[in-house]
Amino acid sequence: MFSQNIKPGQILLDTDGKRVQAHGGSLFFDNDTFYFYGENKEKTNGKGKIWSWGVRYYSSKDLYNWRDEWTIEQVASEYKKKGEN
Repeated sequence: MFSQNIKPGQILLDTDGKRVQAHGGSLFFDNDTFYFYGENKEKTNGKGKIWSWGVRYYSSKDLYNWRDEWTIEQVASEYKKKGEN
């Protein structure tokens, strides 16, 4: 029996103790490993113009311990209005 479990409403942390950033995420399984990816909203505060900071990607062998693999796509460092160079 596992001593670890996931509870509804509980904050999901990665293996480094940081919040998992995979909002609106998808999950798939390949070669004995689960993969989870979704929107990275770690810098979103509701006041800025950027609502997503790329796509974050995680892996796990047990659906409980998630390792942060990398950010697949990041947002440009400066926000530009449509039509600006």
